[in-house]
Amino acid sequence: MRSKRPVRNDSSSSKSRLPITTSTARERGSIETLQNLQLPGSNGKSVPLSAVANFRYELEQPMIWRRTRTPTITIKAAVVGPTQPATIVTELQPKVDAFRKGLPAGYSIANSGSVEESAKAQGPIAAVAPLMLFAMATILMIQLQSFSRLFLVFAVAPTALIGVVIALLFSNAPMGFAILGVLALIGILIRNSVILVVQIEQLRSEGVPPWRAVVEATEHRMRPIMLTAAARQWRSFQSPGKSSGIPWPTP
Repeated sequence: MRSKRPVRNDSSSSKSRLPITTSTARERGSIETLQNLQLPGSNGKSVPLSAVANFRYELEQPMIWRRTRTPTITIKAAVVGPTQPATIVTELQPKVDAFRKGLPAGYSIANSGSVEESAKAQGPIAAVAPLMLFAMATILMIQLQSFSRLFLVFAVAPTALIGVVIALLFSNAPMGFAILGVLALIGILIRNSVILVVQIEQLRSEGVPPWRAVVEATEHRMRPIMLTAAARQWRSFQSPGKSSGIPWPTP
């Protein structure tokens, strides 16, 4: 509700338009009641509100939400059952695309929530993945000096997904930032495989039969690998205790 008639301001003797807002629940429902509201003046006399303002009904959004400075309507939904949000988004994509084609110019539809956050987490990693694999293969080729050994080392990388897939299935959690843990686990497996292959080749150069070299190298390297994995797990359990103030023994 805005003032339409100029009102004299006693302090500056200038004309201005004064916004007037009322919030009484009983008076909001009737324009006639608002028009008869009395405004006290500086001379002690009162004038009706209709003398300085006019009224009309209008429809207006009570609040406009913006995203990246664009007016946005957000539709939220919860997933019932073990189905992941990404799966539901993929299944509904054809219907969403058909609905998007019928939108006026300037309107768009975008996915948000856990699907968007997962894409944000995996996007930068996927961008540097080719360069990372190329650098890893180059370094391993320089160290192993054999394509067969390089293939053997890379062949153990998929085994890192065994425990990850089982954990995600039981926890019903999306991949998301877990991709970082998968990459770290693949790096650990490749490092252990390189150490084991180098040990086997060293035993073979000493005249040990191939199968016996594999057994002895495995027995020789198993204890350091298990101790390293146990220390890493102990450290992962120890860090939350330090951050929360719980005393933990330090090895």
